Amino acid sequence: MFSIFKVILPKLKCFSLKSYQLTFMYDNQIVPLLRRMSNLEILTLFLIIQNRVPFIDGNHLDNEILVYMSRLTKFDFNIRTLNGINNGIPLQSTEDIQRSFTNNKYSKVICWTDRFLNGTSHCNIFSLPFTMKQLDGITNSFPGGIFPSVCYLSMLDIHPFEHEFLYFITQAFPSMTRLRLANMKPQLHKQKHWQSDDEHSSIVIYPNLRILDLSDVHIDYVEEFLHDYNSRLPCLKQLQVKYEQLAIVTNNFTNDKTRENCSHLKLIHIDDVTVYSKNFYSYFPLLV
Repeated sequence: MFSIFKVILPKLKCFSLKSYQLTFMYDNQIVPLLRRMSNLEILTLFLIIQNRVPFIDGNHLDNEILVYMSRLTKFDFNIRTLNGINNGIPLQSTEDIQRSFTNNKYSKVICWTDRFLNGTSHCNIFSLPFTMKQLDGITNSFPGGIFPSVCYLSMLDIHPFEHEFLYFITQAFPSMTRLRLANMKPQLHKQKHWQSDDEHSSIVIYPNLRILDLSDVHIDYVEEFLHDYNSRLPCLKQLQVKYEQLAIVTNNFTNDKTRENCSHLKLIHIDDVTVYSKNFYSYFPLLV
């Protein structure tokens, strides 16, 4: 088998590697594999790399991978480095990462880094134009842009996602059909957008969102998405949420302000309860 790879790998002209799971074997397995593809013309990478110091940046890609691919003409990538190691080694800043992309083989590159109070840090780098369907790890540091190809988006932060930032997200990802939020910090300014003279001016519309995962959030975000003075969810079909939070926000499944955004739901994932309120099924008439 190894001899077959020795013959095939140098002849490849197009290669795509997409992994939606954490990998600990980037340097030991992925980099050596890529170095054998000396005739590549098109390369696509989607990787989530765990516990690597330093972050993956342009210098690393140049010196460890691209130098072995003299024929490469197109390189699309979306690479996240998640670092839980707090060993005192200084990590690159967003500005450091951006300055490292000097190779003319790159198209425009977007990057940002986050450092959290628990000692963990994240770095996201990806090439433009962005053509992939999934983008993970959006935080408040996300610099923006328009990404019409993205259908699945995940967001996580230890700083609150305010209403205005969620509006910003809908503009950046107009084709989003699936969204996962992870944020345990309460919103700080959730009532400010109610005070407009035009009661509809600050409502965030999610025109294509079908699947929403709120299983790991502060209750403020359940209210943010389900109350109709915050959001419009005309296509929402599936919701993952804690039962207690859902019951509170819907006022034990009687609140008219949340009824419209819940009215099209066909599936609700709830892991923390087996006996539902008597109003539960009448509030969600399309559940199957």
